[in-house]
Amino acid sequence: MKNILLTIIVAFGEFTAFAQGSWDIGYIEVDSIRVSDVGRAVKLDFKHIWAEQGEPRSKSIRKYVIPEDTNQIIVDGNKVNLIEKRKIYVDHGSFNDQYLELESEDPNVSVRIYSSVLQGIEKDKLKFSVVIETFEVKKEKLGKKIKTETFEIRVDKKDLDGLMVKK
Repeated sequence: MKNILLTIIVAFGEFTAFAQGSWDIGYIEVDSIRVSDVGRAVKLDFKHIWAEQGEPRSKSIRKYVIPEDTNQIIVDGNKVNLIEKRKIYVDHGSFNDQYLELESEDPNVSVRIYSSVLQGIEKDKLKFSVVIETFEVKKEKLGKKIKTETFEIRVDKKDLDGLMVKK
Protein backbone atom coordinates (compact mmCIF):
# COMPACT_ATOMS: atom_id res chain seq x y z
CA MET A 1 0.00 0.00 0.00
CA LYS A 2 2.85 2.39 0.86
CA ASN A 3 4.50 1.67 -2.50
CA ILE A 4 1.31 2.48 -4.43
CA LEU A 5 0.79 5.72 -2.52
CA LEU A 6 4.44 6.70 -3.00
CA THR A 7 4.23 5.92 -6.72
CA ILE A 8 1.14 8.11 -7.09
CA ILE A 9 2.73 11.02 -5.23
CA VAL A 10 5.96 10.83 -7.24
CA ALA A 11 4.09 10.48 -10.56
CA PHE A 12 1.87 13.48 -9.73
CA GLY A 13 4.92 15.57 -8.78
CA GLU A 14 6.73 14.72 -12.00
CA PHE A 15 3.63 15.36 -14.11
CA THR A 16 3.11 18.85 -12.68
CA ALA A 17 6.81 19.68 -12.95
CA PHE A 18 6.77 18.98 -16.69
CA ALA A 19 3.55 20.94 -17.19
CA GLN A 20 4.92 24.24 -15.87
CA GLY A 21 5.60 27.12 -18.23
CA SER A 22 8.46 29.54 -17.86
CA TRP A 23 8.62 33.28 -17.49
CA ASP A 24 11.95 35.10 -17.44
CA ILE A 25 10.76 38.67 -17.98
CA GLY A 26 10.97 41.22 -15.20
CA TYR A 27 9.82 44.82 -15.42
CA ILE A 28 11.05 48.17 -14.12
CA GLU A 29 8.65 51.11 -14.37
CA VAL A 30 10.31 54.23 -15.76
CA ASP A 31 10.10 56.08 -12.43
CA SER A 32 11.81 53.17 -10.65
CA ILE A 33 14.92 52.98 -12.85
CA ARG A 34 18.03 53.43 -10.71
CA VAL A 35 21.76 53.93 -11.29
CA SER A 36 22.23 50.29 -10.29
CA ASP A 37 20.30 49.33 -13.47
CA VAL A 38 22.94 50.92 -15.72
CA GLY A 39 24.73 48.20 -17.67
CA ARG A 40 21.73 45.84 -17.71
CA ALA A 41 20.39 44.29 -20.89
CA VAL A 42 16.87 45.68 -21.36
CA LYS A 43 13.95 45.81 -23.78
CA LEU A 44 12.35 49.23 -24.22
CA ASP A 45 8.64 49.39 -23.48
CA PHE A 46 7.11 52.51 -24.97
CA LYS A 47 4.12 54.33 -23.50
CA HIS A 48 0.83 52.46 -24.00
CA ILE A 49 -2.31 54.23 -25.18
CA TRP A 50 -4.15 53.28 -21.97
CA ALA A 51 -1.41 54.90 -19.92
CA GLU A 52 -1.91 58.18 -21.77
CA GLN A 53 -5.64 58.01 -21.04
CA GLY A 54 -4.97 57.77 -17.30
CA GLU A 55 -6.27 54.21 -16.91
CA PRO A 56 -4.73 52.28 -14.03
CA ARG A 57 -2.04 49.73 -14.88
CA SER A 58 -2.55 46.08 -14.27
CA LYS A 59 -0.23 44.35 -11.81
CA SER A 60 0.37 41.56 -14.35
CA ILE A 61 3.56 41.73 -16.43
CA ARG A 62 1.53 40.17 -19.25
CA LYS A 63 -0.53 43.39 -19.55
CA TYR A 64 2.63 45.47 -19.91
CA VAL A 65 4.21 43.56 -22.78
CA ILE A 66 1.33 42.41 -24.98
CA PRO A 67 0.47 45.61 -26.92
CA GLU A 68 2.45 46.42 -30.04
CA ASP A 69 3.07 50.08 -29.35
CA THR A 70 4.67 52.33 -31.91
CA ASN A 71 7.07 55.21 -31.48
CA GLN A 72 10.06 56.92 -33.01
CA ILE A 73 13.72 56.99 -32.11
CA ILE A 74 16.62 58.94 -33.56
CA VAL A 75 19.35 56.69 -34.91
CA ASP A 76 22.49 58.27 -36.34
CA GLY A 77 20.65 61.60 -36.74
CA ASN A 78 17.65 60.09 -38.53
CA LYS A 79 14.13 59.71 -37.12
CA VAL A 80 13.03 56.07 -37.41
CA ASN A 81 9.56 54.61 -36.79
CA LEU A 82 9.39 51.39 -34.84
CA ILE A 83 6.90 48.92 -33.43
CA GLU A 84 7.21 46.69 -30.37
CA LYS A 85 7.01 43.01 -31.26
CA ARG A 86 5.99 40.85 -28.32
CA LYS A 87 5.78 37.07 -28.23
CA ILE A 88 3.84 36.08 -25.15
CA TYR A 89 2.35 32.61 -24.98
CA VAL A 90 -0.32 31.09 -22.76
CA ASP A 91 2.13 29.60 -20.27
CA HIS A 92 5.43 31.32 -20.96
CA GLY A 93 7.20 34.46 -22.06
CA SER A 94 10.89 34.75 -22.89
CA PHE A 95 12.99 37.90 -22.63
CA ASN A 96 14.89 36.90 -25.78
CA ASP A 97 11.67 36.71 -27.87
CA GLN A 98 10.91 40.43 -27.42
CA TYR A 99 12.22 42.94 -29.96
CA LEU A 100 11.64 46.25 -31.72
CA GLU A 101 11.10 46.30 -35.48
CA LEU A 102 12.21 49.39 -37.37
CA GLU A 103 10.25 50.61 -40.35
CA SER A 104 11.88 49.67 -43.63
CA GLU A 105 11.01 50.90 -47.11
CA ASP A 106 12.29 47.62 -48.56
CA PRO A 107 9.84 44.71 -48.11
CA ASN A 108 12.72 42.29 -48.65
CA VAL A 109 14.48 43.28 -45.41
CA SER A 110 13.58 43.31 -41.74
CA VAL A 111 15.43 45.66 -39.39
CA ARG A 112 15.29 44.76 -35.70
CA ILE A 113 16.63 45.66 -32.28
CA TYR A 114 17.02 42.52 -30.17
CA SER A 115 19.79 43.82 -27.93
CA SER A 116 19.85 47.04 -25.92
CA VAL A 117 21.77 48.02 -22.81
CA LEU A 118 20.97 50.89 -20.48
CA GLN A 119 24.08 53.10 -20.62
CA GLY A 120 23.05 56.10 -18.57
CA ILE A 121 20.33 58.04 -16.79
CA GLU A 122 19.94 61.73 -17.53
CA LYS A 123 17.41 64.19 -16.11
CA ASP A 124 14.70 63.63 -18.76
CA LYS A 125 16.26 60.93 -20.94
CA LEU A 126 17.71 57.45 -20.80
CA LYS A 127 20.77 56.57 -22.86
CA PHE A 128 21.00 53.14 -24.51
CA SER A 129 23.40 51.18 -26.65
CA VAL A 130 21.35 49.30 -29.24
CA VAL A 131 22.36 46.66 -31.75
CA ILE A 132 20.43 47.00 -35.00
CA GLU A 133 20.34 43.86 -37.10
CA THR A 134 19.18 43.72 -40.72
CA PHE A 135 17.87 40.44 -42.14
CA GLU A 136 16.73 39.24 -45.55
CA VAL A 137 13.05 38.34 -45.81
CA LYS A 138 12.27 35.42 -48.10
CA LYS A 139 8.69 34.22 -48.59
CA GLU A 140 7.58 36.07 -45.43
CA LYS A 141 10.25 34.31 -43.33
CA LEU A 142 13.38 35.76 -41.79
CA GLY A 143 16.46 34.85 -43.80
CA LYS A 144 20.16 35.40 -43.29
CA LYS A 145 21.55 38.37 -41.40
CA ILE A 146 22.83 41.08 -43.75
CA LYS A 147 24.48 43.42 -41.25
CA THR A 148 24.80 44.35 -37.60
CA GLU A 149 25.43 47.89 -36.33
CA THR A 150 25.66 49.35 -32.83
CA PHE A 151 24.31 52.82 -32.05
CA GLU A 152 23.85 55.02 -29.03
CA ILE A 153 20.34 56.44 -28.66
CA ARG A 154 18.55 58.62 -26.12
CA VAL A 155 14.87 58.20 -25.33
CA ASP A 156 12.71 60.67 -23.43
CA LYS A 157 11.52 59.15 -20.16
CA LYS A 158 8.03 60.50 -20.91
CA ASP A 159 7.86 58.21 -23.95
CA LEU A 160 8.49 55.04 -21.92
CA ASP A 161 6.35 53.03 -19.52
CA GLY A 162 9.42 51.13 -18.42
CA LEU A 163 12.02 48.54 -19.27
CA MET A 164 11.77 44.79 -19.48
CA VAL A 165 14.69 42.98 -17.87
CA LYS A 166 15.74 39.36 -17.75
CA LYS A 167 14.95 37.76 -14.40
